[in-house]
Amino acid sequence: MKKFWRLLRGSPKSEFLASPPTTIQFSLTSVCNLRCIMCHQEADWLPENFLRLLEGEENIFSRFLKIEPLLAQATHLSLTGGGEPFLDPNLFKILEVTSKYPNCNTSFNTNGTIFDEEKIRKLIQYNLAQLDISLDSPNKGTFAQIRKRANFDQIIENIKRIKEIKSSLRSDKPKLVINMVVMRKNLEELPQMVGLVKNLGLDGLTVFYAQIYRKDLCQESISLYRDLVKDVMLQTYQKASRLKVELVEVISEPLEIAVDDEANDSRIKRIGRPPCRFPWDSLYVFSNGNIRFCCYSSPILGNLDYQSLEAIWNGKKAQELRRILAGGGFPRECHHCYLWGNDRFFILDKPHWIS
Repeated sequence: MKKFWRLLRGSPKSEFLASPPTTIQFSLTSVCNLRCIMCHQEADWLPENFLRLLEGEENIFSRFLKIEPLLAQATHLSLTGGGEPFLDPNLFKILEVTSKYPNCNTSFNTNGTIFDEEKIRKLIQYNLAQLDISLDSPNKGTFAQIRKRANFDQIIENIKRIKEIKSSLRSDKPKLVINMVVMRKNLEELPQMVGLVKNLGLDGLTVFYAQIYRKDLCQESISLYRDLVKDVMLQTYQKASRLKVELVEVISEPLEIAVDDEANDSRIKRIGRPPCRFPWDSLYVFSNGNIRFCCYSSPILGNLDYQSLEAIWNGKKAQELRRILAGGGFPRECHHCYLWGNDRFFILDKPHWIS
């Protein structure tokens, strides 16, 4: 990371890039069948016409074809956005396209409620690299408080079913990973979640810390319980190491959590606060065609309906943002960034991507 940072600051032309992005996130839809308490769609400031702000979703597949040329050199494509991908009729058409690019690992996140055998077989047929399944508690009671409209037992059965089908087809893909969004309500259940991941025979656990969008959830911010977070995470590291469960934690550095020798295991990855690389290697494409460098804070760089990818990737806004970051600056739009922002654990104002 230090080498990368020095390279940027030492290159006067680092704001103009000859190479295309290698990491792409394409948001399929904003529609979701659940109402999770920590989701931005449940925010206090969300306008009633939120879904209409993303008008044009019927053109998702044609927009995806515009970014297809990038897949030949990309290393990762995520089809995760603000909604549930299985609700988008374009999902399998897009996966059929991505299957032509085996060197680009395709993944997406699902709430795990809309599996059936046909869908699972198609995921395997189209060589999906990883399926991230959201499960915010190993306990039905806590889960019901967080993920409204979801059925815990149904999701567990769906996970078991996809494992059975993978086994019957002798396929090691997709890799199955649990994503857990942590807040005060479920924080102390993290070690138990490691055990559930092990018992289900899954490929790993990724831990995210909840951003707080509603005033009535302010006390759920884990930034208010740093000592407890440190104790729980240490227990979680140790259990993951003992059970040989791959664990990725995003983010721990701002909480000043140290890993002791007992939990220093190669299977445990902790993503702290690195230099921001998004403007140099990433693009986020919204379902309405708007493009940003990342999924949250960066400004709109352009729109696929009116501009070419090349014009957006090296446009005026893109180069300006690279210039600010390479010079050690901190753009206004990045204030609430989940990696860099100092206030990301507290109540968030209306984010810039809503405009």
